[in-house]
Amino acid sequence: MDPEGVTDPLFAPIYQWGLFSTTWTPALIGVGPRPRIAISDSGIDRTHEEWSGTPSPLVDPYDAYGDRIGPNEANDWGAEGHGTHVAGIAAAPTDNGVGMIGVAPAEAGVSEVIPVRIADRIGDSTDETMVASGGRCTMLAR
Repeated sequence: MDPEGVTDPLFAPIYQWGLFSTTWTPALIGVGPRPRIAISDSGIDRTHEEWSGTPSPLVDPYDAYGDRIGPNEANDWGAEGHGTHVAGIAAAPTDNGVGMIGVAPAEAGVSEVIPVRIADRIGDSTDETMVASGGRCTMLAR
């Protein structure tokens, strides 16, 4: 894989050895449209530098705890930011000069991410919130 031209500073074998040791290729970036990815966790921090660019690849979130939809309803409220971390591994946008590249890099209008909050502040979730989020994500992914 040739990382030349990618501006994400942590896109290097020492940090993202998983991408470099597989058949993953930067040629996949921007190929779409691809299905939306739902990150069911503690939410995603919309102010994190990886996700706060314009246009943002984050679509309206879903909060399985309160059944609220809106731009800030599924912000990462986990004590450790676990949902934001998971979202980065799965879909961190590329060529934004920040952080790393996700396995399936998000891009507004091409491959978007649905933040879904199913966990509370300490990371616990219930069967009910997981089931509720799955049905809702199916509808949002369309």
